[in-house]
Amino acid sequence: MSQEKLEKEIEKAHVRLKKADAELARDEVYRDAERCREALATRDEAAAECNRLEAEWLRRADGT
Repeated sequence: MSQEKLEKEIEKAHVRLKKADAELARDEVYRDAERCREALATRDEAAAECNRLEAEWLRRADGT
């Protein structure tokens, strides 16, 4: 993957993370255990993707 594509993927992952955080901030999500579990899983996946992509970006920046 090119550096430009990697950076675009990082941006997309951050958007997914922000959307997941916004969903978790809604009171009605916490009133519904299933929705809450789903929202938490979505957030965990988005955070993991951000971490993975950012680690790759840093690896490339370090030249390793």
